[in-house]
Amino acid sequence: ESVNGLLAYQHAFKSAVHFDGAVHTASATTPPLYAQAFITGYNATGLGAGGKGATPAILIDVFPLAADLKAYWTRIGSVQKVKNVTFIQTVEGTMGLPTGEESMDTEVAGGVAPKSKIRIYAPGNLSFTDLDTSMDAMIDDMNASVKITQVSISLGACERKVAKGIKNTDDNKFAVMSGLGASVFVSTGDSGSRECGAQTTSFYATSPNVTGAGGTSLTLKGDGSANAESGWSGSGGGVSSYFAVPSYQSGLGFDMRTIPDISADANPQTGALVIYRGGDHQIRLTSLSAPILAGLMAIANPDRAPYGKAAVAAL
Repeated sequence: ESVNGLLAYQHAFKSAVHFDGAVHTASATTPPLYAQAFITGYNATGLGAGGKGATPAILIDVFPLAADLKAYWTRIGSVQKVKNVTFIQTVEGTMGLPTGEESMDTEVAGGVAPKSKIRIYAPGNLSFTDLDTSMDAMIDDMNASVKITQVSISLGACERKVAKGIKNTDDNKFAVMSGLGASVFVSTGDSGSRECGAQTTSFYATSPNVTGAGGTSLTLKGDGSANAESGWSGSGGGVSSYFAVPSYQSGLGFDMRTIPDISADANPQTGALVIYRGGDHQIRLTSLSAPILAGLMAIANPDRAPYGKAAVAAL
């Protein structure tokens, strides 16, 4: 498609932020929410034996600290263990310290699917060139019989500013991942329909070969079930300026791909508890919705096999 090494200056962005207020109130029903809140809130209690047999993968720049993962899963009473996490550094160099995104992705996805295995692919930075190297490593592993069942990506960039070659290249990589059986969930961003000031959307989420994960406002009852849920106004979304409408969106009245495809909790007021670098934080925005949905798919699919049904691979 192109020589993307000449475009090393182009890079993705994280959309998660943290808020330190009132973290002492965290629970499975009161924000900042424990991972279990998304199991009860989305009516997934008892599904899939906790994700046994599922392997979610996370694409991010750096690794979470093992001590933070252990502290989080211990705090929320999860059976998930650090030994179930595989850390794959895809580009040589010094790995920086976590900033929260990587910790949230792993803690939440692993907490929603506590018996799953997790693989984290990180190059050490957010350049598209090096993120491509991580995707290649993921695809190589899948071709070598590593059964990656879900992929969570909480990264993106202004679609209009990303080079054509990068968009084509990565869209092809997502097609391969989907073809190999993985559901790829990508956060849609947190600037509504104006990802970079003007009216535009966020790539990777606009790829027709991923599931664009938008954001909602979720409130819970005392028993953990959903009280109310509505669309969050900051959730990224709109009409792609590059990708034509895929077949599964035909009939919607658009000529181009539209996002989001599905949404989960992302409102800053209803975010999740995350532990990173030893401290408690509340993290939110659509960076949260992607690992929630990856975790939910990981616990839903194992329940289909006993009924002779194939796993659902979301597009």
